[in-house]
Amino acid sequence: MKKGFTLIEILISITLFSIILVFLYKALDLTKESNFFYEKKLDNLESSNKLKAILYEDIAKAKSIEITFDRSLNTILKIQTNDMYHNPFYKYATYIVSQDKNLLRIESLNKFNEKEVLDSFFTEAFVDKLDSEVIKFKISQSKDNKKIYSILLQKKDKPIVFFNTLTLN
Repeated sequence: MKKGFTLIEILISITLFSIILVFLYKALDLTKESNFFYEKKLDNLESSNKLKAILYEDIAKAKSIEITFDRSLNTILKIQTNDMYHNPFYKYATYIVSQDKNLLRIESLNKFNEKEVLDSFFTEAFVDKLDSEVIKFKISQSKDNKKIYSILLQKKDKPIVFFNTLTLN
């Protein structure tokens, strides 16, 4: 008598193996989905933290701070400082929300004038896009302590981000 597997035993083992493979594939797919979800969350958190760090540093090292508003009532923050990222000879950093809802940081030699924006201003300036889909950007100075600033940032389909910072000088 020969020793071996019958056809039914082979079919049962192939079926069980297939079921195990289906479960493993689904587990791998769920892991991939959750990794993508948390990677997206982490990217959003990192970009938010970078924005906060840049704003904190600019406000903390500012010689003077001027707050004005655009037509959409978003804040235009004008900072005079010696701490620049792109050109150490520039003196001004301006935070503004563009028409296409991007939060921009503009480093320039001259102070930004929102009433008369010339093309020549941007030829000698560095523009960084810090964030996109910004609905509201507000900065206000504390009434009690003039060194404390409150910053509100609202993005499309995101919760409102609110934080405080203060000047060092």
